[in-house]
Amino acid sequence: MRRFSPINIVIPSIIVALIASSILINQNSELVLNEIFCGFSCLTVNLALLSKEILLLIPISGAAFLAYSNGRVWFLRNRNGLTKFLACAVIVILVSYTTCSQLEFQSTSIVGENEYCLFNSRFYVEAQNSVDDSGEEDFASDECIDCHARAQILEVISLDWENSKHAKAGTTCIDCHQADPSDPDSYPHNGFQISHVVSPQDCAKCHSNQAEEFKQSLHSFGAIYYEYLFSDQKLPYIESQMEGGFIVNEGQDISHAATLRGCQACHGTNMTGKSIEDFTVWPNNGIGRINPDGSRGSCSSCHSRHTFSIREARHPETCGQCHVGPDHPQLEIFTESKHGNIYASEHDKWEWDVKDWQAGIDYRAPTCAGCHMSSAPMVPSTHDVSSRLSWELEIPISRRTDNIASSLGVNFSDGTTWEVKLSRMKKVCTQCHSKIWVDNYYEQADIVVELYNNRYKSAKSILDNLYEDDLLTKTSFDEPIEFKIYEMWHHEGRRARMGAFMMGPDYVQWHGFYELLKDRIEIDHMANELRTTGENTIANETNDFYKILPLSTGVLAIILAAVLGWIVIQRRKPK
Repeated sequence: MRRFSPINIVIPSIIVALIASSILINQNSELVLNEIFCGFSCLTVNLALLSKEILLLIPISGAAFLAYSNGRVWFLRNRNGLTKFLACAVIVILVSYTTCSQLEFQSTSIVGENEYCLFNSRFYVEAQNSVDDSGEEDFASDECIDCHARAQILEVISLDWENSKHAKAGTTCIDCHQADPSDPDSYPHNGFQISHVVSPQDCAKCHSNQAEEFKQSLHSFGAIYYEYLFSDQKLPYIESQMEGGFIVNEGQDISHAATLRGCQACHGTNMTGKSIEDFTVWPNNGIGRINPDGSRGSCSSCHSRHTFSIREARHPETCGQCHVGPDHPQLEIFTESKHGNIYASEHDKWEWDVKDWQAGIDYRAPTCAGCHMSSAPMVPSTHDVSSRLSWELEIPISRRTDNIASSLGVNFSDGTTWEVKLSRMKKVCTQCHSKIWVDNYYEQADIVVELYNNRYKSAKSILDNLYEDDLLTKTSFDEPIEFKIYEMWHHEGRRARMGAFMMGPDYVQWHGFYELLKDRIEIDHMANELRTTGENTIANETNDFYKILPLSTGVLAIILAAVLGWIVIQRRKPK
């Protein structure tokens, strides 16, 4: 029988080993069909890209061979030679990977004007350094798109970009993704130094006014507010706790496990000094994300990548990604309102893509963006969504917006008085409503806020007195009454206040003041019990359960031991 010769073993082994080595070096098995040969370029510089059709013949032919009737017999007869083949391949893989993985793959130095980069093929060198006769850099995205399409990686977002205004304007992939090597999230990628995280600072290169307006809005402080309001011993921190500590992953306590895909998904994570390799901060698209470059925010929260559509950002459903639910139901309130009714009936006939979006011309009734961002007579468009707000409605006790945001020590929006902010919003309203209509509507809404403030202050004073009399512990959220006072402002109170300003009568009444009335009755009842008995009966019942539990467990343990003993004795008896 004919046996394998050394050449039959060594040459195929090296080919297989080089393929596997390039996968390891690129650290992405999806690049097998194309980018694999760029990894080869560290050993064979002139090796060109091969088509995926040729590579696909390898697994197809292998499968066909094994399916053939004599394939298995041949495999068994030559198993010794195949063992040597695999052993040789493993040795070459280890040597190639150990050597090549130590090399720098930052293709920033060129040997000659038309020569290859040290470790990358001409394809990527030309993508990085295509310079026309005038000396202007021509960073065309065609090379990025072609490579991703052939490798079948991120094909959908490549198509998104091709259909975007960015593509029509000549804004390329590298214009947005190029990073400084010193950035903590940057890495070399086929001749470029790039970052996954595109920040407002990057967008500001073309959209400087919008980036500056966004920077002074409450949106940009989302992650900072989260860190301040939800620090140790506050609600999300407690929600993440288990008996004995926190979830442990990769050797670290995950103290915010309940909020990674919760609060922080909208508020944003803090990526300072971190990269996308850290799962506790990425992926995240929160509106107030603190980026590795120090900037705040994520433009793609509203203008999702890679179309970055103004049409999408103007739809209320975009705002409803975050402004929804029992604690901030702006989307539901809008849907209930007259504005929302008109939108539902007619929005498919509106002009969504025009730059200067005008009421009565491009749309009939405002969406969220129409009131808070779009232009009106004497009111320019803005990305500062706080610049037309006269009340802070999200905090426990509402206050006017001309003050310093004391919790963070920064100006609220552009620092103007609440009267100026109110006048801007009223000018938006008077595009469709008379002045007397608008003035009276705000009077009605202001009364709702004042009524809520009084109700909450009265209820909060009850808890303050309980704390002073040591009838409540200093630990947060260990008593039912503490949950009730929290829901009073964070759920019911917000619904009533927001409903008043957004034409949501059901949220003012039944989801708002009705629930507030119930909350107050329950708080009074709980407080009276605490003062009468000196303890919280609901919490005490829970404690009694845990006092009884050890006794029940002991009895069960004795019974179980007796049963097991009886079984052992029965087995030892002679049959």
